[in-house]
Amino acid sequence: MKHFIWLFGENEGKTMNNNSFYFWQHVVNKGLEVQCYFVVTQNARNQLIFKTLSSELQEKVIFKNSQKHTLVYKQADMLFVTSSYKDVIPEHYFRFVRRIKKPVIYLQHGTLGIKKIGYTGKSYWNNMFRFLVYNPDIAPKLIAEQGFEPYQIHLSEAHPRYKKLIELNERVVEKKQILWFITWREYLENEEEMNFLIDNIKKVVQSEQLLNHLEKSDSYFKICLHAFIPESVVRKVSDVLHHRKLMIVDGNQIDVMEEVANSSMLITDYSSLGFDFTFLKKPVLIYQFDQDRYLDNRDTYCHVREAFAHLNCKNVTSLIDKVINRNDELNAFFTAPLKLHQGLERIKRGQHIDDFYRHFLFIQQHLVTILDCGNIDQLKLLELARKLLTKGYLVEFVVLDGTWAEDYPPGLNVRFIFKRHSKHPLDQAKYLLHARSGKYMNSAIHKFLTLSKSRTVIISDDRFYALLIHSNNAYIKNRIRYSTISKELLKNLFPNVGGEH
Repeated sequence: MKHFIWLFGENEGKTMNNNSFYFWQHVVNKGLEVQCYFVVTQNARNQLIFKTLSSELQEKVIFKNSQKHTLVYKQADMLFVTSSYKDVIPEHYFRFVRRIKKPVIYLQHGTLGIKKIGYTGKSYWNNMFRFLVYNPDIAPKLIAEQGFEPYQIHLSEAHPRYKKLIELNERVVEKKQILWFITWREYLENEEEMNFLIDNIKKVVQSEQLLNHLEKSDSYFKICLHAFIPESVVRKVSDVLHHRKLMIVDGNQIDVMEEVANSSMLITDYSSLGFDFTFLKKPVLIYQFDQDRYLDNRDTYCHVREAFAHLNCKNVTSLIDKVINRNDELNAFFTAPLKLHQGLERIKRGQHIDDFYRHFLFIQQHLVTILDCGNIDQLKLLELARKLLTKGYLVEFVVLDGTWAEDYPPGLNVRFIFKRHSKHPLDQAKYLLHARSGKYMNSAIHKFLTLSKSRTVIISDDRFYALLIHSNNAYIKNRIRYSTISKELLKNLFPNVGGEH
C-alpha cells in the first residue's frame, strides 16, 4: 500500500529553526505510514544546519525548486507551513498552476495576540484545513471577525519549537543579556520614517543611566530588528553603538530562539516574542514609542491603548528605570496561553508534537471523498461535506464537471476532474473528450479511484457505482452511494474526530 506524504516548510524555505522544522524533525522517523519531507533553500545558514543532520534525515530534506521538490510536491497529501503556502510550493510550478490544491496545516511562527493577520477561513483557495492557535483568547476572534469555522481552529498546547526552546534555555546557565526586539512597521516606506525609527533607538542606547547599569551588572544590551527592516537601518544604528555592552543584529542573520534563551529580559513593542519569554517565566517590558503612528497602519486583536495602559513604558526614562529596578513579575498580557500548558517536561519530551502527529495522521487515514457527478443538487452534497467537516474530517470534494463556486464550506478541499471554462489547452481537450465520450468519463473516474488515498468514497451517481465497487484500491474501505446515506449511517460511520476547538 502507498504511504502518505507530508511536506513541511517555513519562511519560504529560508530557515530551519521554527515550528515546521521542529515538528518535522520530531516525526520524520515515526513510522512507515507517512513520509515527511522538509523544503529548504541552499543559503549559508541552512547548509550549516543540514550538515548537522544524520544521513537519514538529510535524505528527507528537499532543496527548493529542484526537480525532486516538484515531484514530491505533486504527490504530497498535506502541507505544513509557518508563514504561507510559499514555504513549500515550487515557484515555477505555482506560476503554472496558479493555486494550491492541497490541504494546509498552518502552524504559525508566533502567538497571535496583538497584530491582526490577514487570513480568512477561505484563504489558500479554500484549503486552510487547520489553523493552529496557541492563545485561547484569539480563537473566538478568528471565528467572529475573519470567517473561520470552529472546525478549522486547532487549539494547541504549545508551539512545536518550544521543545527546542526549553532545551536551549536550560543550556544557558548565566543569562546576562537584555534583548530589545523591534518589530516591523507598515509605515516604514521612506527615509524620513526610517530616521524616525533610528532616532528613537538612539534615545535609549545613548542613555548614560543604561550604560552605567550594564557596566555595574555586567550585562549586555542587544537590539534585534525584525527581518523586514532594511539592512541600511541596521548599519546606521550600528554606527552609533560605541559601547562594548551594546550590540545590534539583523533578524535575518540569527536564530531568534537562541536569543530568547540567552536573555534574562525582553523589551518589545508589538511582537509575539513576549509570549515566548512569558512561557519561560521571564519578564517583558513594553515600549511603544510610536503607538499612534503604528496603530494608524495596523489592525490589532486587542485595544492596544487600553490593554497596555498600565504596562507600557511611556518614555525612555520610564523604560530605563524599569530595566534598572527589575521586577520579575510576569507581564499579565502575555499569560493567556499558559492556560493550555500541561507541564514543561511534557513539552520538553515533545509529547505535544506526538499529539499533533497522531491527530493529523488519524485525519489523513480517514480522508473522505465526495464525488460529484453532476446528477444531484450540489448544495445537498455540500451540506453533507459541511457535516463531515464539522465532525473533524478532512473532506475532498471532487467535481466531475464544473467551475469554481464561492459557497464552498471553508476548509473543503475542492478538485475538478474536468474544468469546463478553463483556458488551459490541456483542460479544454479533456473537457471536449468528456463531453463527447462516456467511455472517456468512465476512464477518468477509474483513474481517480485508482490513485485515491481516501478511506471513504461517496459517489453521487449510481451509474458509476460499479466503478467504485470494482476498484482494487486497498485504501478505500467504505464505498457508498449518496442515495443510501442516512442519519444513522453518518452517526455510526463518522464519529466526531475530537481534539479541535
